[in-house]
Amino acid sequence: MRFPIVGSLAQTIDEESPEYSLLKNAVIIDQSPIGVLRKTIDILCEIEQAEHLRLVAKRFCIEAASEIEVAILLHRRLGK
Repeated sequence: MRFPIVGSLAQTIDEESPEYSLLKNAVIIDQSPIGVLRKTIDILCEIEQAEHLRLVAKRFCIEAASEIEVAILLHRRLGK
């Protein structure tokens, strides 16, 4: 997911929730070519957790829900 979207989603959900914990334990990936800042966040979780996070995101941050849905579809296509 893109860095700012994770921040937006994290601000909208309860800090005691399992979804918040997933976001806070995510891995920041710096994909910046020289001179251009581009950071993404990989949320390492089971597919069931990703599905639940997508449902939560649909209520609070539709842009995050879209990115989570794409990641779930890619995961399924790659069969991992």
